[in-house]
Amino acid sequence: MNNPLPLKNIRLALIVAPHPDDETIGAFGLMRHLVRHGTDVRITVVTNGAASHKSKAWPPARLIARRRHETRHALARIGIP
Repeated sequence: MNNPLPLKNIRLALIVAPHPDDETIGAFGLMRHLVRHGTDVRITVVTNGAASHKSKAWPPARLIARRRHETRHALARIGIP
């Protein structure tokens, strides 16, 4: 028998992502569900994502700023400030 994970009455959830966008790719649906049910969802992204691309067009400072913006934009779509 398949018993779903009980997600009711969770007051606080911490999502830990190794790199920017991993939280969105791996847990977007879970985070959306939790927010809709009143859970305070917090995110910790362990790295800044600067090592994901090496190019002159995307130096580390620009890449870090862009990835931070993308993460915040995705989370704002489901109500996580």
